[in-house]
Amino acid sequence: MPDDEDAVLQAPSDYLDEHHPENDQYMKSVEHIQRQIMYVNKQLRPKQVQILKTVFSGVNYTNTAKEHGTTLPTVSRLVKSTNGERLLSLLHYHLKLIEGPNEAQRRSMLWRIAAREEVNNPKTSITALGELNKMHNFARQLDQNAELANSSSSATPTVIVNINQATLPRGNLD
Repeated sequence: MPDDEDAVLQAPSDYLDEHHPENDQYMKSVEHIQRQIMYVNKQLRPKQVQILKTVFSGVNYTNTAKEHGTTLPTVSRLVKSTNGERLLSLLHYHLKLIEGPNEAQRRSMLWRIAAREEVNNPKTSITALGELNKMHNFARQLDQNAELANSSSSATPTVIVNINQATLPRGNLD
């Protein structure tokens, strides 16, 4: 009889949406790290967790001790403890996971794609190099604009208008 019931039951994968955001590998990774952070939080007292979060936010040990009414050696011991190190590293990992790749990582990836596809698929390589150039030009343009904004030599503000010629080509009136 149990074999008949198993044959009638439908597998969960048949009716669950595989494209639901909760089923995304990234979301599963975030939830996994959050669960680990909560587990380590339960291993520590609430005041210890607050001290560690203050240290994680960039406050030095002396100011953290003053803020939480404790001593510098206590903060130092807590940070160097097994659970303290574990919580701080999990918080750091979670932050990097949420922030995503930085500009240097994106540039590196584009360069690896361009180099790998140079022989087999030159169009992909050219596209990757084009994206690298766009990133470079955009960064340079931001630097120039910031330099102009910070220059004290010009008494009147300078307005810079960049027109994409592909989108808005020169007309008869230009």
